[in-house]
Amino acid sequence: MVEITRQGQSALEENLPLPEETKILQLLCRLGKAASIKQLNRLSKQAVSQVLIQDMEAHGWINSQKILKGGTTKHRLVKYVSLLDPNLSWKENKIGPAKEKLLDVVKQHGEISLEVLKENFPSVNRHVKDLQKDGILSVLLRKEYRDPLGRPLKRIVLRN
Repeated sequence: MVEITRQGQSALEENLPLPEETKILQLLCRLGKAASIKQLNRLSKQAVSQVLIQDMEAHGWINSQKILKGGTTKHRLVKYVSLLDPNLSWKENKIGPAKEKLLDVVKQHGEISLEVLKENFPSVNRHVKDLQKDGILSVLLRKEYRDPLGRPLKRIVLRN
């Protein structure tokens, strides 16, 4: 999105910009709001160069910012595990050492993705199902937004 600044308006009044820059500044003044590069291309009936936008931004005549839209920022559903009762003590219950270690990690992080747990616990799915049946853990699906390369935007890494 691109919008004209006060400096851009005063530069336009003083005839400082080049003809291509003047055309874009006039379009932005006429619109009276921020516009996308696509809108500027359509209204000016020619392609607006990214270099031109950067130069105008360097002069302080316009502000530009990139906005991620829902259609382009992909998400996927990821399973997250959390304790149903954080104050619950499972030390009295007869659960194995692997499940006990798993519960300690979940308690330490509060809520953690099943993917992160899989990296450290080989049979985490079976343990989580058992603990979910026992009423100790809950599993919920969350939308996790990804960067263009498919990596999560925020990730927890467990350190031993």
